Amino acid sequence: MRMSCISLVGAMLMLGILGGCANSDDQSDARLAGARMQNEDAAKNLMREAEEAERNHNYEHAVEVYRYLQGFPDSSRPRDLNRRIQRDKARLAESGRSDSI
Repeated sequence: MRMSCISLVGAMLMLGILGGCANSDDQSDARLAGARMQNEDAAKNLMREAEEAERNHNYEHAVEVYRYLQGFPDSSRPRDLNRRIQRDKARLAESGRSDSI
């Protein structure tokens, strides 16, 4: 078993060395594009979650998700994010459940 682990590590190192022969700018661009797509997909999923929480009148959870989205890059989050947070905080205050926000 030990020999196979060493061989596996050696093979991974060789692949890393061979992979280093490719243009590093192309690899960096591909990684950045992949990260942007993941951010956008995650933001879309979170938006759906927040909107579903609003439909279910779970404004506390919607605010929580919207606040989480504030940590995403500007390009991945809705432009009206702060307005959404304020709106749902107001809805919470109207329902008398604003003490946790």
